[in-house]
Amino acid sequence: MRNLLIALLSAFLPAVALADHIPPARFEITPMIGFATGGSFDDDVSDASFDVDDNAIVGLTFHITSVTGGQYEFSYWREDTSLESPLLFTPGPEFDVTVDYLQVGGTYPADFGKGWHPYIVATIGAARWDPDQAGLDSETFFAGTIGGGLRYNMTERVALKLEGRALASFLDSNSSVFCFSNGGGGCAIAASGDLVTRWTASAGVAFRW
Repeated sequence: MRNLLIALLSAFLPAVALADHIPPARFEITPMIGFATGGSFDDDVSDASFDVDDNAIVGLTFHITSVTGGQYEFSYWREDTSLESPLLFTPGPEFDVTVDYLQVGGTYPADFGKGWHPYIVATIGAARWDPDQAGLDSETFFAGTIGGGLRYNMTERVALKLEGRALASFLDSNSSVFCFSNGGGGCAIAASGDLVTRWTASAGVAFRW
């Protein structure tokens, strides 16, 4: 029996020593899926407010661990939604639109011990609103996100993430958006607001290496 224990320990101890020398994970990628709500475009001409419909949103975030314990973030979010007026007989657009957010920023803190750990996130970048209607130009706005979440570290390499964010697109005040590019002239909305904010809740699984 003693010889068997010695043999088992001899086989096991090198594996433990090797595990102790596994370098800490520096990179992380997380596919996300969630729900987006809120936001509207106010029109000066018709005095109507065109709401952005509630819809699913998907995202992909890539993180690089910093020496301070936080993470640098590069993220991409996409949603297929539509602009509609809540009022009957309101003149103006009702069309589908695809929104793409490309962002860079960071999260802090990012604790990788087992269990639940809170974090905050902030990013800046651009948002491209692309209407699904012939002749209408897409619009690209300066955009940013801010939010927070919880991560549950199941292992050193895999974590569950629950997250909420505000995704804000900044418009030029009193600007016209979604204009016709076919020479007919005119724009779908003469926007008077300067901010369109989408509120999101999402979940994902993070993989680290």
